[in-house]
Amino acid sequence: MDLYLNHQPKIDTSRVKFRVMEVVYFEDKTNYLCNFKVNMKEKRINQLFDTTGNMSARITKDFKIVSRTD
Repeated sequence: MDLYLNHQPKIDTSRVKFRVMEVVYFEDKTNYLCNFKVNMKEKRINQLFDTTGNMSARITKDFKIVSRTD
C-alpha cells in the first residue's frame, strides 16, 4: 500500500508522503479485504501538515489491482 499511495500520478510526491502504520486484513477467495491506518505528511509554504486516518481497500492476491473501498 505504501507503494500504491506514494506513486500515484495525480499526487505531487515531493510535497506529500504516506506511511502505513497498521494493517488489518481478511483473505477471501480472490482478494484481500484490508483496513489501513495511514499517516500523511504534506509540505505547504512554510508549514508541515501531519495527519493520521483510516482507509480501506480490496487488493487482488497478485497485488496488481488496488480498489479503494472508502
